[in-house]
Amino acid sequence: MCLLLALSFGYYPTVRMYTLQILVLSFLCLLGSSVTAEKEASDGYRTPDFCKGIKCPRYRVVKKYKGFELRAYEPTNWVTTNIDWSRDDHDIKSGYFRLYQYINGSNAKGILVETGQPLMIFVPLKENKRASMSFFLPPEVNVPEPSENVFLQTFAEMSLYVRTFTSPALDIDFKKNGNILARKLVSQEKTFDDSFIGCVVYDPETIPHRNEVFFKAQ
Repeated sequence: MCLLLALSFGYYPTVRMYTLQILVLSFLCLLGSSVTAEKEASDGYRTPDFCKGIKCPRYRVVKKYKGFELRAYEPTNWVTTNIDWSRDDHDIKSGYFRLYQYINGSNAKGILVETGQPLMIFVPLKENKRASMSFFLPPEVNVPEPSENVFLQTFAEMSLYVRTFTSPALDIDFKKNGNILARKLVSQEKTFDDSFIGCVVYDPETIPHRNEVFFKAQ
């Protein structure tokens, strides 16, 4: 319930998605080498069809609910930078270009790094947490050590409650769908990590749009 109050009364930090949409469009220009055909693995994990052949985090749907679903994700790799939500759009742009520079050779080996979709942001819902922006790194990619202010993350297998929406990746849409998902989870007595919400942007040129919000299941 504290989470719902935080979301409803404005503690939810502003997701400046007008800026982010422009950055994602430029990010998608780097994805040509990531297109591949992929079959479902024997463990049930698969690249979702909506990625259209571009490498994305693989998952299996554990259970579908009205308005959201529980997904189990296999381990994933990301290149990440922290960003400050208390500042204006400038910090989103700075964070994006730190990641952009990393995959374009500003790393220990001076090499280009293959990426996939999506672009992901962790938005803190508690004051002692930091926001971050990440690019997905396909598991087979040679990942060099990053430069300053950029770091590598590996997430173990995890379960996420995910809500998908097809409206544009704008602040009001992420806030609205985050509220809806949180209310549904609380009303159905699901346990989840309320310290952050995840915001995910896939290809903004695709119609209908494909954007998601998620909470980590506990």
